[in-house]
Amino acid sequence: MTGKLRAALHAALQGGPLRPCGRRRKVATCSGNVQYPDALVSDGVEPVAVFDVLPRCTPWIDHAIRRRDYDATPSIRHDVLISQDELCAVVYTRNEGGRLDIRDAQLVEGAESVIALPSLGVTLTLGALHDGLEG
Repeated sequence: MTGKLRAALHAALQGGPLRPCGRRRKVATCSGNVQYPDALVSDGVEPVAVFDVLPRCTPWIDHAIRRRDYDATPSIRHDVLISQDELCAVVYTRNEGGRLDIRDAQLVEGAESVIALPSLGVTLTLGALHDGLEG
């Protein structure tokens, strides 16, 4: 799934100022920790969106530390969690108060549902990222 995600980001961002990066790109967060998201979008200097595909063996709650780190990093405008075994994702978007707050998170469910990040020019169909899952 991470390969499809990176390919979709590459296609969506082609010709624009933002660039997709793969999982080997580290994110030095403002909290002092280093994270390695499955994919990210960069403005060439800093990450502006991070994407994590949650494996079957990792509970959603394990992402709490990463979200705290991403929240502490002002350049990151979006934190997207995509379930590997369900047709759902959670999209955190930095709010007017400057936070990636769970109260502002958007739940995306179903094969036809769209992960939309209009400020980046990115639209991803959830079903296209999954193999063989029906919602």
